[in-house]
Amino acid sequence: MFGFHKEEFECLITSVIGETAFVYLMGKEKEESYMEIPIEDLEKNNIECRAQERFTIIFKKWKEWEKMTLISWSSCTDMPETQEDMDKLTKHYEEKYGEV
Repeated sequence: MFGFHKEEFECLITSVIGETAFVYLMGKEKEESYMEIPIEDLEKNNIECRAQERFTIIFKKWKEWEKMTLISWSSCTDMPETQEDMDKLTKHYEEKYGEV
């Protein structure tokens, strides 16, 4: 489809203050970003609002319109299956961002 762009990011909630979740984003090309997301938006998408919670954001753009989709890892099929896999992923984020 002409003019269509899609970007996907792994996300990690680093802290929750008031009604805002502070989130690190990492793209497939290892580019990093940071954003604040209202807790209400996360809860609407069944994402638990607590530190170390992981989820995916997909940005879709078509011409002048942009949509953000939030996907809980609990609804993903590629979620780490064992505690060991989850510990490795947590260690990766802690090495990258410090203690979370």
